[in-house]
Amino acid sequence: MDDYRVARLQRNLGIVFVLFICSLIFGIASAYFCKKTEDKLNREISRRENTEKFMDSKSGGTRLWPGSHGEFINYNLRTFDGGRTWYVVNYDHDFRMTIVGESEKIYPGLLKHLDALNVVEERVVNKKTFDVKNKDDLKMLNDAGFSVK
Repeated sequence: MDDYRVARLQRNLGIVFVLFICSLIFGIASAYFCKKTEDKLNREISRRENTEKFMDSKSGGTRLWPGSHGEFINYNLRTFDGGRTWYVVNYDHDFRMTIVGESEKIYPGLLKHLDALNVVEERVVNKKTFDVKNKDDLKMLNDAGFSVK
């Protein structure tokens, strides 16, 4: 009977050892493939961030820009070089893009105005108030097209 118990114990230990080895192999393989997938996702995110940076667009409408003379204008701007040069673009009914010309030639000062609006928007989102007695705050509002009386 002792030989039987020893044989059974050895068989059980063998099964436990095989299960341990299988679990270890599965764990290492899972970690490897997770790391590989994570690296692939990080490369894709980096690629998209670089593409978005170089292929940025701004579109919308405003009547606050001084060049609109109080009329509402729509704009559709694109850059292909990371924001150094902006172009006014139009799309036809088949969504084909036509570059009309450089933004500063067609809408002079619009980009500066839009950047100033973004600064004001950031300040409002962060729940910071404007002090109308502060010259910097007044300049910020004026650059964005607001007049304070």
